[in-house]
Amino acid sequence: MKKKDLEKKRKEEKSKAFLEGEFLGNSKGFGFVRVEDRENDFYISERDTMHAFHGDIVRIEPYSTSYGDRPEARVIGIVEHAVVNVVGTYEVAGDYGFVICDDRRISVDIYVPKERSMEAKDGAKVLCHITSYGSVNRNPEGEITQVLGMKGEPGVDILSVIYDCGIPMEFPEDVLAEAKKVNKKVGPSERKGRLDLRNTQMVTIDGEDSKDLDDAISIEKRGSGYTLGVHIADVSHYVREDSPLDVEARR
Repeated sequence: MKKKDLEKKRKEEKSKAFLEGEFLGNSKGFGFVRVEDRENDFYISERDTMHAFHGDIVRIEPYSTSYGDRPEARVIGIVEHAVVNVVGTYEVAGDYGFVICDDRRISVDIYVPKERSMEAKDGAKVLCHITSYGSVNRNPEGEITQVLGMKGEPGVDILSVIYDCGIPMEFPEDVLAEAKKVNKKVGPSERKGRLDLRNTQMVTIDGEDSKDLDDAISIEKRGSGYTLGVHIADVSHYVREDSPLDVEARR
């Protein structure tokens, strides 16, 4: 084989030996790695995940065998961790505890030393910061940064989802300032050019647990028939395009 062809073959073998991609976790412990420009994801058995978290960028070594229609590989290194904080249920185990993640794509439990538990009770919903990602023979380790409440208590599930999705709990000052400027009464200038239906009896069609009551209907008998009115609040009158309120709402 010519030297040029030999070098080309070595480069091809090297490129096949190690690949990088996004780890996609599964609640059963195994996972897949999505590699750019590859048609099929690589199957990763539970023993070969290296405790990679869902979303991590990992380095893999493909096997010569395959899993069904998918090629198989083992994780040989974590390039970049995607998860810093997790939401889960805290379980006491003697003088320490574990956090079982709400996102079951993270199948490994997080070990929490007692002194870093914020005295969370067994069954509490907590926000846990990852301090160590562990190893093949050692669970990841973390510390409780906030106790959200006991599992099943009113409002705790909503808080869990908010923190799990990384949704901000507070609004920026400019957004709050703009919201405070909104008039609570409709002035004469705002009524100009509009049909005044304030004396028309309407029924909201939003559920009783809705946070924004902005849709309603009305019905009036006129002659031998009925007129159905469908009314939608003019939110754009209060939230101008590209204003702080609009930008924050999109975010």
